[in-house]
Amino acid sequence: MSEDESHYEVLGVEPGATKDEIRDAYREQLADAQGAVTDAETAKRPEGSKIASARAEEARVRSAWQVLSDPVQRARHDESLGVEHDPTVAVDEPDDGDDDESAALTPRQQRAAARAGATTRDGRPRPPGMFSAEHPDPPASWPPGLRPPPPRARILALLVDVLVLALLIVLQQTVGGLLIDKAYPAETKRLDRIETCLDRLSTANDDLDAPAKKSASIDRANTACAKLPAVYGEPLGSDESKKQLEKRIDNRTGDMEDAQADARSDLLPGQLILSLVTILVALLYLVPSTLKSGRTLGKSLFRLRLVNADGSAIRFRGATLHYGVPVMVALLFAPILGPVGYVAVLFGVLTWPRNANYQGLHDRLAGTIVVDG
Repeated sequence: MSEDESHYEVLGVEPGATKDEIRDAYREQLADAQGAVTDAETAKRPEGSKIASARAEEARVRSAWQVLSDPVQRARHDESLGVEHDPTVAVDEPDDGDDDESAALTPRQQRAAARAGATTRDGRPRPPGMFSAEHPDPPASWPPGLRPPPPRARILALLVDVLVLALLIVLQQTVGGLLIDKAYPAETKRLDRIETCLDRLSTANDDLDAPAKKSASIDRANTACAKLPAVYGEPLGSDESKKQLEKRIDNRTGDMEDAQADARSDLLPGQLILSLVTILVALLYLVPSTLKSGRTLGKSLFRLRLVNADGSAIRFRGATLHYGVPVMVALLFAPILGPVGYVAVLFGVLTWPRNANYQGLHDRLAGTIVVDG
């Protein structure tokens, strides 16, 4: 409620309204506000600002009812407005089931709860938080008999599976790296020399302003880069001027970076095979056990299982999409995006706490849900 807007104006009634008029207005305004929240939350492209605004409007309606349904609070509100209060117009509590936990909050508490998103669109407390050990209520769309697991258990199960996958991937990448070195000995040796040369050139450039280090750094750069004479060219001279050395180091660095890109492209076929094998190893850990019992190691430890959204046992397509898409996106884009690739995938997986059906992006794609038991 704005500073210039009274609770009567929020509900659209006059200060002298009767109890029936206030109750009817409250019900009408509440229904409109809840409808607006539903529309905002179920839009094809939900916008956080619109959802927050709709929730705030519902909180304003409830806050107005909180004040006007209490004779004492209404009298104080009338006094603040300069309206003569008639005690005979005090209203009773509505009998339509809206007498919930939210109605017991003060107007300030209700506004704070709405800002924090602590209540749902019907005014009831939100489901347990992401790290809660409580079971959320089953969504209306879920088949009877299925119950969502405690959020904490779902997070811990995910953590176990991520750790197992990390160990498997590190082991596989270590072995795979050794195999690539054997399959491409000349290419890997050349790439190592280029990267060492680039490191020494960077150090030499940093030490140009340090007379005590300059000569030794240039010598180390010449020694490391001399193994690539066709790319490096004439060695650097420590007696050259700083400006000339900076220019030559910059040119040598550019040439080496081009050579580095060429060397990596020579290793690309082996790297792609290694990535595909890594994906296969991850899926072999996740998919077969899921098809057998609906559980991975993490889900078994915390008594969760994966099923189709209609409650039926998970099948190959659902299991492969549920686990395969995040794994493939992470492993294929991580070499390009670095850690950001993993963070983006994890963010998509962890969108389930804010979804009405407790489904992450991968669940929605695969048509799956994670249930208790």
